[in-house]
Amino acid sequence: MIDKRCIGSTEVCKALGIGRSSFYALTKSGTIPHIRVGRRILIPIKELDEWIHQNSIQATFNSYRKEENHHEQKTKTESSAK
Repeated sequence: MIDKRCIGSTEVCKALGIGRSSFYALTKSGTIPHIRVGRRILIPIKELDEWIHQNSIQATFNSYRKEENHHEQKTKTESSAK
């Protein structure tokens, strides 16, 4: 028996909690790894997992940096007001 290596758009949309138009926008822009087989768009499961992991780390890091910058600006504003 062969293990499934790719999933289709319906499964990806359910897994990521996104709509079809968002899925197609991600594939069209090349943001998400995918393979075209005729008209079908398939996503390799391993690459999808890696993509999720990489983007989760990046999103967390960006969120942290944004919060840190906001705190620094607030501190500077309070210091200059004194």
